[in-house]
Amino acid sequence: MSLKEEIEVRILDIDPLEVSNNILEKGGQLVFSGIQERDIFEIPNAGSSKSWLRLRSAETGTTLAIKIDKGGVVEELEVEVSDHAAMLGIFRALGVAPRAHHQTHRSLYQLPGEIEVSIDTWPQLDPFLEIEGPSIEAVMTAVALLGLDTEQITPMNIVQIYEQEGIMDIVHTDLVFTPSELDRLNKQ
Repeated sequence: MSLKEEIEVRILDIDPLEVSNNILEKGGQLVFSGIQERDIFEIPNAGSSKSWLRLRSAETGTTLAIKIDKGGVVEELEVEVSDHAAMLGIFRALGVAPRAHHQTHRSLYQLPGEIEVSIDTWPQLDPFLEIEGPSIEAVMTAVALLGLDTEQITPMNIVQIYEQEGIMDIVHTDLVFTPSELDRLNKQ
């Protein structure tokens, strides 16, 4: 198993229903829509590398991934894990506690050419679009297919989006939906 490069772009200020309909009209297939739980772990002795472990669960399964940020390109190695709680227990038994727990709502669509398109909602943020693929060319082809303006693309990652909104240090902060946010998501 080798590290794969993950090229992704984000577009903020979207209308989720309009974007969803557009993706389906362009041949996208809905893969999953629901809440995801993420536990984020520091990597001991990572040095200056911007890297972390992510344990993520949704109704489709649980994965453990190492993510290495190479300055705009994130390399990822991901494996399926059968039990989120057991994996957390293993980490804790090793003396490694999550630095943060995050909830998100994701509607994940698959487009041809290994392109994943997600409508993501994070606590305290408006929904945004994420387009991910194996190369910048593939991602930009998907942007064009969906009729999106390249001027709408933001280079910001999720930490920077929270900072822009005045919500600092999500790296070490738990982010969970409030009951009213969950109610709103359930009505979509």
